[in-house]
Amino acid sequence: MTDAANEILEEAGLSTSGRPPSQATTLIALAESAELWHEPDRDALASIKVDEHQENWPIRSKGFRQWLQQLYWQAHKAAPGSQAIQDALGVLEGKALYDGQEHLIFTRLAMHEGRMYLDLANSDWEVVEITKVGWKVIQESPVKFKRTKGMAPMTTPVAGGDINLLRAFVNIGDERDWILLMAWLIAALWPEGPYPVLIINGEQGSAKSTLAEIIKGVIDPNKAPLRSQPRNEHDLMIAAGNSWCLVFDNLSSLPNWLSDALCRLSTGGGFSTRTLYENEEETIFQVQRPVILNGIEELATRGDLQDRALNLHLMEIPEEKRMKIKVMREQFDGAKAQILGAMLDVMPFILRELPYIEAEKFPRMADFAAIGIAMERALGLPKDSFMDAYAGSRDSVHQLILESTSIGETLISLAHKGEWSGTMSDLLKELDDMVLDSVKNRKNWPKDSTRLSNMIKRIVPSLRKLSVHVEFKRANQRRLVTIRTGAGNSVTSVTSPRPMTHEPDDTAVQGGDARGDAAPTPASSIDHSASPGGNGPLPDAQAVLALVGDAGDAGDAEIRSYSNDDEVGEV
Repeated sequence: MTDAANEILEEAGLSTSGRPPSQATTLIALAESAELWHEPDRDALASIKVDEHQENWPIRSKGFRQWLQQLYWQAHKAAPGSQAIQDALGVLEGKALYDGQEHLIFTRLAMHEGRMYLDLANSDWEVVEITKVGWKVIQESPVKFKRTKGMAPMTTPVAGGDINLLRAFVNIGDERDWILLMAWLIAALWPEGPYPVLIINGEQGSAKSTLAEIIKGVIDPNKAPLRSQPRNEHDLMIAAGNSWCLVFDNLSSLPNWLSDALCRLSTGGGFSTRTLYENEEETIFQVQRPVILNGIEELATRGDLQDRALNLHLMEIPEEKRMKIKVMREQFDGAKAQILGAMLDVMPFILRELPYIEAEKFPRMADFAAIGIAMERALGLPKDSFMDAYAGSRDSVHQLILESTSIGETLISLAHKGEWSGTMSDLLKELDDMVLDSVKNRKNWPKDSTRLSNMIKRIVPSLRKLSVHVEFKRANQRRLVTIRTGAGNSVTSVTSPRPMTHEPDDTAVQGGDARGDAAPTPASSIDHSASPGGNGPLPDAQAVLALVGDAGDAGDAEIRSYSNDDEVGEV
């Protein structure tokens, strides 16, 4: 046994003469150098010193077990038995739960005492600390971050970058969509949601997967950035617990359960399931995460998800403007440090100004809208450019929702005939009379008043935006519905009403803040410091680089859960 090991055992009150302590007891003593603690939900963890930095690992994780085995080998030049390791982990877990302090643990981003922290997930466990006056890279984090299998290191950011460098790598020509993408990226770097679901549509070969991979690579690099559709809500929540930003690639449609689960993931919600190998224990997942979906078809056709979504439509890439994916990735890697640095330059401004951001009226996802307004001011964009872009996007969403339901056009036609009132059964008969038999016989046409009522309730907000109002009330113990037209606040024109014969495949004004209307300090003037990063050759930001289409070679990740919170089988 080495002298260092002897000292550790003696300090733990274990004699090194006579009969030696058991392997398990020795392992427990060797682990005294670790800080044992637990999360609010009673998960036991340890913070261990490795080289010049500190790492945080669950006590039952492979990383902590390997560290413990290494200590034993250094002390005894022998391997401990598996049962001794299990016995030691059980005792250490109890010490963490009952003797250790309680701390929160974060994935990638955290807010602590008015400061933001971004985990770069590199080998030195460096983090970016962001205050109201600037940002810098530090090694000793005041908050605890966890590392998961798929996490990849972020590039070390460079101060004074230009977010417009990103535009050379994304296939977005519309200025409104570019403003929305910038706002989504800044919001996705904010530690607290809610987060709009970013939906990327476009024809085959329009670089949807490439755009999703690039966004993921900036804010949350991963060994397998693009994932297939999860098989169930349990797998979705495991993925959310192990990543900051989720990207589901090349989707054809969204089942109803996934649409509802993404709504909860966007604005906050929980999922519970029975703990594996336990009869009565419950495992609860409570997370908010930025999510990206891409596909050729319209993915979010349910109103509740569309109301939480940002839709980007990518333009066609002419063949003469396509480039090799390898070349694009090399150029992007060279620009990534400055792109991330430019985004971080905006964050101190948002930390200072966000509490004072006001608008004449906020839409749903008001927290995201406030960040968008703050971003607009920080980057010196034209006044109201974000809210105008966001309002236009939301108006197009409402039109899409109505087009995707079987009864939308018919209800609008009925409303334009004049005010209508009656029971839901009467309404179903009225709508049946307005359409052809071939429409009524389709699967998605409501067959009874209950289904009709449920369908209408989902599209009421979208109808209201098109000046069609639906009111539910009771009279003489009867449930009545009234449909009428009226003054609305939509900027979308309504086509002439017509019976449906086929199955359908707000100006907000920025207000001054509470401290007056003086022009805010632009982000470019904020003091900041950061460790230098490798820049590499930068592309011409003005040149729009055509990207490789959706096939790519990014790989995929299939989630197979063999435990409650681990992912395996990444490809």
